[in-house]
Amino acid sequence: MKIEIINQTENELELRILEEGHTLMSILRKELFTDPAVIHTGYMLKHPLIKEVRFYLKTKGKPPKEALQTALKNLAAKIDEFEAKFEQTVSES
Repeated sequence: MKIEIINQTENELELRILEEGHTLMSILRKELFTDPAVIHTGYMLKHPLIKEVRFYLKTKGKPPKEALQTALKNLAAKIDEFEAKFEQTVSES
């Protein structure tokens, strides 16, 4: 995965992300919308066969980088929780 900052201001962040598609972008977008500081977030695939995403984030009262970092940490915690519950379920069966 390669990430390039296309545009960055006080309230906006636009990234170009290579080798990613809907899978990660969809859950990241959903997690970002749980943050009340997030005004808008979205992404666009360049083409279904080309793994290149344009990701956009707009915030108020919080820098967009901070909102993105928080969302990523929250997702990592959810994945860890799922893994622990899955391992427990597997060991009980």
